[in-house]
Amino acid sequence: KLTNYFLNPKNEKFINSKDKQFSKEFYEVLKKLWIKQYNNNNSNYSPNKLKEVISEMEPLFQGIAANDSKDLINFILQQLHSELNLINKNNENNIDYNIINQTDEQGMLKYFLNDFKKNNRSVISDIFFGITETKTECLNCKRINLMNGNSNQKFVYNFQIINFIIFPLEEIRKYKNMFNYYNSNEVNLYDCFDFYQKTETMQGENQMWCNHCGQNSTSNYSTRIYSSPDYLILILNRGKGNMYNVKLNFDEIIDIGNYVYFKKGPHLIYHLYAVVTHYGPSSMAGHFIAFCKSPFDNKWYQFNDSMVTLVGDSFKQVKDVGCHYILFYERQE
Repeated sequence: KLTNYFLNPKNEKFINSKDKQFSKEFYEVLKKLWIKQYNNNNSNYSPNKLKEVISEMEPLFQGIAANDSKDLINFILQQLHSELNLINKNNENNIDYNIINQTDEQGMLKYFLNDFKKNNRSVISDIFFGITETKTECLNCKRINLMNGNSNQKFVYNFQIINFIIFPLEEIRKYKNMFNYYNSNEVNLYDCFDFYQKTETMQGENQMWCNHCGQNSTSNYSTRIYSSPDYLILILNRGKGNMYNVKLNFDEIIDIGNYVYFKKGPHLIYHLYAVVTHYGPSSMAGHFIAFCKSPFDNKWYQFNDSMVTLVGDSFKQVKDVGCHYILFYERQE
């Protein structure tokens, strides 16, 4: 959908302007790549100008030092959204929670969505942005309510826009092994979603402020995916130093209906269309390559710098290469 947007002549007027330098260069890269595709031109194309523009905008990417691919993906999404935003307003959410009852879940959601839509509308927000909901329960308030015979404990709700989900694989592995009789070095993708939405007790230095108590209190805290985007990006964080020693088992087709609140039915099917894989001991020492599935022939291709290699229709070959770092899934209608 993103590629179609950029290659659609109707949208060229939104892209080619002086205040949209990054979007313009991003468009040039896509145009060059797809012209070669249509013309069966096998020569390489080096996106040097795009790299120059990124370096000018973000010092993190200056020079030739190694950088984390998730940082680049985040920069690309945020910069495109900023430049292609059809609403000429500050696109940051500055919600004054003092004027709304945070214990009113639907009221909070309505206020949040209205505030977001007033400031944000782009091709990026349409297809890459999802919403998470956090729920906090003050255990001190709960204890007082139970002592007074009141079991109707109120929760505090908050909503946030996300463009990817980060799964801390080492923490997930340890959490999973707490409930197993054996120590496994492998987790699957559904273990990751279970961990992401588990309830945590925030205590000690991690206590949370309660407006009702007027103090930091031990609280139960949980996050759930309220709505998921058309394109779901999953970052597989592998712990301190990004050591790549946890094996992730994932499928080409996943159903996350059990993990998303707002959906049309019980199932929510996503198909894998790209993977970023890493070789080396850490994100700062090693090499990233990508696997992408062509929408034209349904075959997997490996992208390794200037080398593009046909993998074929075997998903197993994609799973068996390197340590997987980022997964890209597309929602099926």
